[in-house]
Amino acid sequence: LSYTIADEAKLSGIYSLFFAGITMRHYAFYNLSGAAQATAGTLFATLSEMSDIAISLILGVAFFDYVAHGFLNQFRPSRLEAVEQPRHQWGGDAWDFALIGYSALALLAGRALNTFP
Repeated sequence: LSYTIADEAKLSGIYSLFFAGITMRHYAFYNLSGAAQATAGTLFATLSEMSDIAISLILGVAFFDYVAHGFLNQFRPSRLEAVEQPRHQWGGDAWDFALIGYSALALLAGRALNTFP
């Protein structure tokens, strides 16, 4: 319901789902039985860890893919020299090191906040 209303109002449906989930957690969690609360806590902690691992793997694979293909291909002649390589509108490479750095910092900060509450 929150997504549909936000989408019809030309607002972000993803944000509405996010904030609806935060709001509903406060009310729905205490209506569960003790066993269901423990199960939900374990389930969401597991999903959180799996998401953290997935983000770490994606960033790690992207970094090593760039090291293996980005740096090495600068020095090798390409058979596809006539094909223009994808570049951003500002003329830089397809890698945004600021985004990677901020993502790594946000990942470490989130990990620290999750580990040391």
